[in-house]
Amino acid sequence: MSKINRHFGWAASETFFVVSILIAVLFALLSESIAAELHLDTAQLGLLSGAFFITYAISQLLFGILLDYLPPRLLLAATATVAAVGAFLFSVSTGMTGALIGRILLGVGLSSTFVGMMYLVGRTYPDNFAFMSSLGQSLANVTGAVLAIVCGLFPLLGSFRLPFQIMGVLLGISAILLLTFVGKTSQATSAESPPKISLWAALAIAVGNLQFWAALVYYTGLFGTLLAFADLWNIQFQIDFFKHAAQQAGLMNAMIPLGVTVGSLLAGAWARKTGSFVFPARAFGFFSLFLFGVMLAISLSQGLATLMFFLLGFGLGGRF
Repeated sequence: MSKINRHFGWAASETFFVVSILIAVLFALLSESIAAELHLDTAQLGLLSGAFFITYAISQLLFGILLDYLPPRLLLAATATVAAVGAFLFSVSTGMTGALIGRILLGVGLSSTFVGMMYLVGRTYPDNFAFMSSLGQSLANVTGAVLAIVCGLFPLLGSFRLPFQIMGVLLGISAILLLTFVGKTSQATSAESPPKISLWAALAIAVGNLQFWAALVYYTGLFGTLLAFADLWNIQFQIDFFKHAAQQAGLMNAMIPLGVTVGSLLAGAWARKTGSFVFPARAFGFFSLFLFGVMLAISLSQGLATLMFFLLGFGLGGRF
């Protein structure tokens, strides 16, 4: 596969990943519209989010395994198609059942975005993995942040239906790009491929490795917590508890992905320069832990809370 084609393959996977971030941002921004138009209470709205993330997590493990056995272009294009169907079904739903099915399909389809992008980065840019993986995450998060900021400054979004239909179209385009530009294998040559081992052998190695458990706690405690906060609770929490307008709450929430963008680029450049992922990840992780402690101990003004959201996102940028 030529270098140009591999660049296009990465760009296709990055497009798919960007759309997934936009969908997460849109669900948070449009939660009021979704609840009102589908006649949902708070518990049902939470169920839609929970179903998405549970499906996403389970499917991500499955597709992460399958990427070693199936052609990446077929797997990623197929999941993008499933996500497109889910987006359209969600956009035309009239009640809880249709919306739930749409969200589950979105969870299945979008679960391959991050792992697929990272997989292709590892195979296409092995010497620049830290920087390119950080760049990929930064591009996606800055796009989501720009969307949230624009919608915070200018109330452009009303009903949730048209935005999710647009996302469905973009997912369909992503599927075509993935099928066209991602090669049958994402490796430069088969000689470079590491020997494959069985799934059970891989799981046994992972479970017996203390670094695996440390990384699991790191991702679950930091990334999982802040992701749930930004994509599920924060905007509605700002509206209900602090009586902020929806646009104002969305603007504050946008500081999190914006911080991730800046933090990811800095952490990636740092890891590339030092040749190690470990120290940057630890430094950014402890920085985030300190910020959580500050938020628990001190009542912050709106301006300081907005800054804190940015800094929390910045700390999250240290994940690789």
